[in-house]
Amino acid sequence: MLVFDGPMAGVLGLWGLSLLGVTVVGVFAYRIWYRYGS
Repeated sequence: MLVFDGPMAGVLGLWGLSLLGVTVVGVFAYRIWYRYGS
């Protein structure tokens, strides 16, 4: 397991957080679309 320090940790953390956020929003939007759109 790698431990990142400094700017690299900030970049990876931000990227991971944004990816997680996009995934959550995508799943939420898909469920809404699936329920009301079809």
